[in-house]
Amino acid sequence: MRKIKLKKSELKHFSENYNTDRELVALNQQENFIRTYPSDELVDIKLAEYVIGRKDIDEIETFCYLVEVGTRSWARITGSTAYKFGIYFGQTKTDTTKIYRFTKKYGDTKMKAFNAVKASLLDLIESAQNNDYAAIDGNLLSQMFKAKIISLYFPEKFINICSKEHTLLLAEELKLEANLAVSEYQHLLYDFKIQNSITESWSNIKFMSFLYSKFIRNNLDEVSRKKLKKTVRNHPEVNFPEKNDANDKIGKNSEKFALKWEKKRLRELELSEFANKIQDRTKRPGYGYDFLSFNIDGSERYIEVKTLRQLPNKEGCSFHLSSNELAKSTSPELKDNYYFYLVSVETGAEDLPVPVRLDAFLAEEVHEASIKKPTSYAVSMEYE
Repeated sequence: MRKIKLKKSELKHFSENYNTDRELVALNQQENFIRTYPSDELVDIKLAEYVIGRKDIDEIETFCYLVEVGTRSWARITGSTAYKFGIYFGQTKTDTTKIYRFTKKYGDTKMKAFNAVKASLLDLIESAQNNDYAAIDGNLLSQMFKAKIISLYFPEKFINICSKEHTLLLAEELKLEANLAVSEYQHLLYDFKIQNSITESWSNIKFMSFLYSKFIRNNLDEVSRKKLKKTVRNHPEVNFPEKNDANDKIGKNSEKFALKWEKKRLRELELSEFANKIQDRTKRPGYGYDFLSFNIDGSERYIEVKTLRQLPNKEGCSFHLSSNELAKSTSPELKDNYYFYLVSVETGAEDLPVPVRLDAFLAEEVHEASIKKPTSYAVSMEYE
């Protein structure tokens, strides 16, 4: 069977619309995982360091927590129970007692189970190092769990796709050799990436996103953030924003939502010290932006939060922009680091909109993709 060739036009289209925010977060998460649990030190890992569910220890630093939650942007393995780890600390739907729980195939006591899980983990690392795909597939650890582990430790060998179903589907779509081990397909998908002159320089995150958009979601426009495009209306209406308590509350809720989102972004980039230094300038409109934050390199990021409003007949979305915000967002001093944080809302309790999603765009992108209409004028004159 001959492997297919990816279309350059589709790769270019995807790349032009690809959002690198998640990619940066994922790469930092992977580096943090490797730094916290180097593969050559796993032989000394203890039960409390491995297991998920303990609240009396720093759970964020446990092996299983980092694999499932702490590297979520790298690959998602949620959707199944904590039994996928072999052993965990917690409860079940029918038993609320918090104890160590494990599957019988690993042993009949918690330490026997943990030692068997640990042995399987060490065997997995050795098998991946030796490209022993049969041994990887035969390893006792659950499929999604072990697939993510080898993608984290060996990103130069295994793509970060953990679902067996999706791995086999992509192998079929790309017309790879039939009847191979699942882990070998996980390797061949990475190999497919580096054999293409365009994708060889892409990160595993980016290539995985392309494969999912192209072959699983069947929509190359379905990238990790909303796509901006101009909305042309035949009969534009002047929009005079109502200065009432409801709109004020919606705006404040969007600002709180955006601030929380921004702090989370910085922490996931391992920039917690910057997350604590964000300056709130929402009550000082002269600045022309709501928050002063930071980029990954430590440079300043100027954030203006906007709540999106649906236009009539669902012809697009709009938000109000002051003349000062327009001037600041296009000024030579700020424009390269000025961002619009666009907050989408849905109707919640008491029929008030609540923030549900945020998409961050450089102001330049928004200005290029939008049509601006004046909504009000400041009129000054002498009057007796």
